[in-house]
Amino acid sequence: MPLLSIYEKLRELELHLDKAVLRKKLLIEETHHKRIKCSKNIRIAIKYEKFEKGYHLQIDGRILNNFMNNTNVKFTDIFKNIVVVLNSAQKQKNDSNQQRIFEWNKNDYLKDNIDSFELSGTENHDSLTIMFEFENVLEKYKLSNMFQQLIDKQTDTKTGAIIELWKYIRLNKLISDYNGYIVKCDKKLQEMFNMETFQLIELPDLIELHLLPLDPLFIEIPTDKKYIRKFDIPVELDDFFEFPVIYQNNYILQLDQKIMNLFEVLKNIRTKITTLKSFSNDPHHFINEWLLKHGASFRKQQFNMDHHTFYDPVVQQTIFEMMQCYNRSQN
Repeated sequence: MPLLSIYEKLRELELHLDKAVLRKKLLIEETHHKRIKCSKNIRIAIKYEKFEKGYHLQIDGRILNNFMNNTNVKFTDIFKNIVVVLNSAQKQKNDSNQQRIFEWNKNDYLKDNIDSFELSGTENHDSLTIMFEFENVLEKYKLSNMFQQLIDKQTDTKTGAIIELWKYIRLNKLISDYNGYIVKCDKKLQEMFNMETFQLIELPDLIELHLLPLDPLFIEIPTDKKYIRKFDIPVELDDFFEFPVIYQNNYILQLDQKIMNLFEVLKNIRTKITTLKSFSNDPHHFINEWLLKHGASFRKQQFNMDHHTFYDPVVQQTIFEMMQCYNRSQN
């Protein structure tokens, strides 16, 4: 077989495998590995006081409805970055405003368990901004404006975004070729992806540009007087109390073995179909070609002519009918 033909078949097989893997991955994440999420409320208490020779800022946080088991979520488990920015209206020599930045970053090695931050200083400032960057434990993304209008969602996981986009494609009947899963873009998809058609397997790569980081939370604190306020922020977390039980390893191995057996059965069936079609199209040519390929191996073998198969009525009747058909075709 020419190398080019082998390469083309391997490429076709690779595309089919990519499609099968993508469908299987989406199915598994949507069913068996679907995360059980729960809603929690974070209460953030901010207290700011300004004195003649300085200031004092205190940030406290806790989970209002914590878990019922021994798993307690700390304030710093929700955030990975907290920044306090002090801005002063006084001009520097380069005509830029003075700015002091204080930042806390989560340290995965130290495993900080903190529920309160305090900041004191003597710096002059006219405004104070606190930025909270959330820990993205569910791997969610902010969707681009075009994507939001398309699926009517502001944030979602990559898997969820692919599923929602697939629903849009299916409901609007945009599949033009089911053999290659070619998607014909409508006006909204053309504006979003800047192309007229694409293969469904390219969808995970195409939406990468439309998956943006989540926006942090900004809180402006007035500095002209004493400031005390509490905020309740709803967040979604993995439910550690009723965490899903995933398939055991031995069951996964059984499923893999079952899949491999089914692929082998499909392969054998396709081989049989190809052989029977070739035989039905031209029996004489098929038998001659088959004897040329396998005749050498038969000549080396010893056949027992007294075997009961030679005297089986069904075999004799089948061979007789085949010879009759062959004779009629020759006449």
